Amino acid sequence: MMFASPNRYGSRPGPWSTAVFVSLLVLLAVAPLTAQAKEPGRVAAQVDGQPLYAEEMNSADLYAARKQVYALEMAALRHQALEVLRAKRPGQFPAPRVRVSDKEVETFYQKANLRQRGSLADFKDSIREYITAQKTAQAEQEQFNQAVAQGLIQPRLAPPPPFLFRIKQVKGAASRGPQNARVVLVEFSDFQCPFCLRVQPTLTALLNNNPKTVRLEYRHMPLDNLHDEARRAAQATECAGEQGVFWAYHDQLYQSPRDLNDQKLMALAEKSGVKDRKAFSTCLNSGRYAKRVAEDEKAAASLGITGTPGFLVAREKGEWLEGVVLSGAMPLENFQEAVDDMAR
Repeated sequence: MMFASPNRYGSRPGPWSTAVFVSLLVLLAVAPLTAQAKEPGRVAAQVDGQPLYAEEMNSADLYAARKQVYALEMAALRHQALEVLRAKRPGQFPAPRVRVSDKEVETFYQKANLRQRGSLADFKDSIREYITAQKTAQAEQEQFNQAVAQGLIQPRLAPPPPFLFRIKQVKGAASRGPQNARVVLVEFSDFQCPFCLRVQPTLTALLNNNPKTVRLEYRHMPLDNLHDEARRAAQATECAGEQGVFWAYHDQLYQSPRDLNDQKLMALAEKSGVKDRKAFSTCLNSGRYAKRVAEDEKAAASLGITGTPGFLVAREKGEWLEGVVLSGAMPLENFQEAVDDMAR
């Protein structure tokens, strides 16, 4: 389970607080590196008479810090700008009043599969607080967007330039879309993750809107601490893939992600078009794809992806895929922007 993290293509900053302000002051210490990275050839230091360029210091960790600084700056901008507008135009920009029903709390508890970790009573207060923060942030973001559209706010902050991550291509990885696509969207998912389920229609729409440009590749990232049946389900999809029905099985799992015992996995296999039950069962029980799933997890970790769904929007560079990382079940327009940037 992952709550979408801030990045160039979309952000969900939480409500403004003193803690956020303090974090901003701390993180701004790395902000000058952002400006340096934007200027090719900028000398960061002279080392024994030899220049050290800012680009040579670029790394995934620095990029993550720059993204966090940018998100905090945008949260501060949004808060301060809306405070000014509320003082001047209280009727047009009222402070959001958010309500969270008991039903919403219970639904979140069920969809997040938290019953394995405790009762609803254990989680209800933290769930309500989280939903309240998300709703408040969403309402404020809508007000901010409205003010920008009306010209009342003219943001001048620029996001950090994207850092390109690299992972090796996987021979035989399940994919949808043309093999010669200019952009490869690598998805890291868990079949029992509610946010992974939520993003599936978005990915389908993205492929439909870019039939010649985008290829979707699926990689496994079962979250054992949350979903104890997801790892075996991941291996089962690869076994179904041996009989040419990976995507049909993939779809069946997302339609029925609970109680994925072996009997259920076999029933979904038959429903997906698996003809040879014995071969499927033998494959699954052999653990043939355990290493493959583990390798996918290592690739996700190398990209800094710690939750699902996570994505790499990439171009092919020989045996490598090189691109930018996105996190969470974001709207279609965020994926499209990333694809358009990568396709240029």
